[in-house]
Amino acid sequence: MFLTFNELTRFARYRDWHFGKIPLLFNMLFIIWLQSIESVSVWEAFKWYIIFSTFLAFAYMINNVSDIEIDGKVGKVTELRNWSLTAKLVITIIFGIFGFAFAALYLDRFSLFILGVSYALAWIYSFPPRFKEHIWIGPIVASAGQLCIPAIVILVAYRYFSLCTICYVILTFLWGLRMLIVHQIIDSENDLATGVKTTVLSIGIESSYKLLRYIFVCELIFVAIQFILLLQNGLGSISLILFVFPLIYFACRWRFKLSIRLDTYEYIPLADVYEMYLPIALAISIIINSKGDNWWTLVLIFLLFGSRYWNRLISSYYSFIDHNNTGNKN
Repeated sequence: MFLTFNELTRFARYRDWHFGKIPLLFNMLFIIWLQSIESVSVWEAFKWYIIFSTFLAFAYMINNVSDIEIDGKVGKVTELRNWSLTAKLVITIIFGIFGFAFAALYLDRFSLFILGVSYALAWIYSFPPRFKEHIWIGPIVASAGQLCIPAIVILVAYRYFSLCTICYVILTFLWGLRMLIVHQIIDSENDLATGVKTTVLSIGIESSYKLLRYIFVCELIFVAIQFILLLQNGLGSISLILFVFPLIYFACRWRFKLSIRLDTYEYIPLADVYEMYLPIALAISIIINSKGDNWWTLVLIFLLFGSRYWNRLISSYYSFIDHNNTGNKN
């Protein structure tokens, strides 16, 4: 029953939250640092990375443990197959205790309490009362618990409340909500086969598509507001050049009639903005505002997420190549 690092990262679904959640939380940290340059330090970045990595790992692990029996019914391969359910639960709880204890060393009581709410929501989302299967509370708990509330922890820790940061908190909630509905749509057949109650199955696929569109429209409105507020709060005008690239990519997909849907993982509108271009733009702005002193912020972003950026660029390139080849054959 020896546990290797690779097995642990797979069980914690490291790639899902490291590339999908951590960049959005770092965006919040960087937004605050834009206005509070004196707070910027390598240790601060490391501290927040550990706090949120351990929490998200716990949240994903507890979800995996709660779904072991259900996943088995549809033939999903689970990590640590030779481990008993109790052993998996114990390692998950140990991980959670370590993460919360680490946070307790550096956060004030109120910030720690709010982080504790996220831990509690992660538990009750997967285990009784298992809000995961509640039609409306489930999506709200999942989105708020994994992104929105952790973002609020940063605000409270720095005591930095502004229209810019509050708008970003709302964006994290909308993004998390949209991605959960997407996940439920993609997994709807398995959920139906195993008797799992989800929002998508409860309201129907067509209604779920409508809900996705409503969420996305709200998201676009808040994205526009967010950029206006960021420009007023220290985002360097030169960094806006970066956001031309996702627009060009979207235009190219439209031009070549590649899939542009809200209900697939093939291309997720705004994902590249949240996970790639915004962190880079914020890091560049911090460097400019600090007159070059905090150059390491940009290096950190590429060290943490550079492999995802590269893979995204490569996959984008090959999607156009494959489309070209298919068009030539026809």
